[in-house]
Amino acid sequence: MGRLQGGYFGGCTVVGKHSGWFTGVHVRRPVKKVTSLTELRRQIIHGVIDAGLAGRPLPPLNGKMSAHFADKIKAAGGGLNWAKDQPEYREIYLKKLMKWRKRQVSGRQA
Repeated sequence: MGRLQGGYFGGCTVVGKHSGWFTGVHVRRPVKKVTSLTELRRQIIHGVIDAGLAGRPLPPLNGKMSAHFADKIKAAGGGLNWAKDQPEYREIYLKKLMKWRKRQVSGRQA
């Protein structure tokens, strides 16, 4: 490296066309993803299984889940009964159970 001349080493800031530093150029914000009812249902099933394996109480439903699934879960007699009635419950449960057992054998806590 050469001598310092003028008290400035230089910088490494990269200014791109979407950086928002120039007038008229705006940074693009990500579009919020809309979650489908199928995905919400799977999230509830995952939450119920995780809580069961960890020995925790069932997680509460958030606003969007509650609006669509609260009546169905209540009619089934609770979150666990509702989840067990779902077609993919057994497959998800077995996968999570295998991972949980591996963590227990290796000594890590879930």
